[in-house]
Amino acid sequence: MKRVFSSFQDAAKFSRSLAMNGIHHQLKRNGNAWEVHYAENKPPDTKQEQITQKLKKVEEENENLRVTIDQKAEALSEQKNRECDVMLTTLSRDENERKLLHQKTNAENKERLRLSEESLRLAEQRALDMIIQVTDRIKVFEALTTAYTQEFGEAEVTRVTKKVSEISECSRCNGTGKEGRCELCGGGGIFRKITEVPYYKATLFEVGGNR
Repeated sequence: MKRVFSSFQDAAKFSRSLAMNGIHHQLKRNGNAWEVHYAENKPPDTKQEQITQKLKKVEEENENLRVTIDQKAEALSEQKNRECDVMLTTLSRDENERKLLHQKTNAENKERLRLSEESLRLAEQRALDMIIQVTDRIKVFEALTTAYTQEFGEAEVTRVTKKVSEISECSRCNGTGKEGRCELCGGGGIFRKITEVPYYKATLFEVGGNR
């Protein structure tokens, strides 16, 4: 903006007033007139300035809040990921333990079944041996009685037994006892068996029925 004065005194007076108000200006002579060029400097709108400052502050607070939320969300996500990893690890370990327990249980059941079958076979074999022994014993009695009677006359044959202790190794652990955990021999590694060994005695009868 500019103002034109016809006298220097008026132009200088106006320039001083501008200077006192802090307004930038310039005094020039144009022919017989004096021009004062200056920039219009309106006082700031205090209310608008306050609103601008508040908006700026709100924007800064919003930015800080956004950063805080992002940081907390990232931390929470990492924590949840760690918790998921721990849970998955626990589930995997539990599943492995369950499989191992299942395998162990199956192995133990198979071993019990094998021992039961082995015990049953032994019992059947003992029963068969007893049948054979009884049958053989009757045949032996008959054969000995006939032989003694034919040779010496009337005779009585009796069966006498003698107890003999026998020691045998466990067929399952081969006598080691497997550190005391063999279920067949009870961890001893051996079986001690008392066997009755039979032998036969003949008694001859004299004439008249005396022995």
